[in-house]
Amino acid sequence: MRYTIFAMKKLLILTVLPLLALSCSRTDKGQQEVSFPVFCLNWKSVTATRSASVAYAHTVINKDSKDWNYITNGDEQDVPFEERLKEDENNYIFSLDGTCVAEHEAITSFKPHALTLDHLYNFGLNAESTKFYINPMRVVIEINGYDSYQSPGDASNREWLLQLTYEYTFNKQMWITNYTVTSMQTIYYNGESGWISSIETNDYTYTYF
Repeated sequence: MRYTIFAMKKLLILTVLPLLALSCSRTDKGQQEVSFPVFCLNWKSVTATRSASVAYAHTVINKDSKDWNYITNGDEQDVPFEERLKEDENNYIFSLDGTCVAEHEAITSFKPHALTLDHLYNFGLNAESTKFYINPMRVVIEINGYDSYQSPGDASNREWLLQLTYEYTFNKQMWITNYTVTSMQTIYYNGESGWISSIETNDYTYTYF
């Protein structure tokens, strides 16, 4: 069963390769945006890259809010002062099978990893809302959400907006060197607004077996 799933994922990626087309419409951070098939062509399998032995991680988490408790009628709290900035230096020790363990409890659930066929498969499923770059390989996923709701007995609507961005950058050995996730939620109500934000940045360097 595992082989069948692997084969299906590989087939899905390989079937789009004949559709190769460079996108020259925009650049970002000095990089040219490319199509998903071009991104796949620049990918290297684990057999062609080195295995990490240690990942040195630097994590910074910034959170903030304004009038979030008020605009949500006390259902959700503003970010406490002591939670607004967290920073951590950590080392992740890898086994030969690619799994890793942090030296001490991390402030993030995200772990360093190599860009595998499984990751390509998942990126491909959402390729329409994803931007791909090469040299170095980078993936940017942007998610925007909107909802309008009205509490019982309330004559006014609350409008909720979400802006969520995931960014992944990989080195030549296909190991992630930066992972950044940015979130901003805003609620508008009766001409007033409240917001809550979060930015988590993880930077990694490696030694190899």
